[in-house]
Amino acid sequence: MGQGRDAFPALQTASAEAVLYKYQNFASILKWHIGLSYLESGRIKSAQTAFEECLVLDPDSALRPLVAFYLTQITDQEIDAISPSERIPVSPDMFSPSVDDEAGAE
Repeated sequence: MGQGRDAFPALQTASAEAVLYKYQNFASILKWHIGLSYLESGRIKSAQTAFEECLVLDPDSALRPLVAFYLTQITDQEIDAISPSERIPVSPDMFSPSVDDEAGAE
């Protein structure tokens, strides 16, 4: 690498990359703690909002099972504890026989 002005783009890129990946989940974790604080102080609607924002910010968070549990208790609606990246995509017609299968069966 060069000196001074020549090193600037590489150093800026490295710094930006470090910040993006180091603090990627920081906002989600912060919302989790805010939600817990609201919950402990009896502000249930505010806690619900914070927990929902936690899942929006990081749907694959390691905190997802806990957030889902608290949201299920608050809203009486089941929130899936399995993160979106761990789900197997299933379409409605995935297991129905296809036209080619029916033609081969005859």
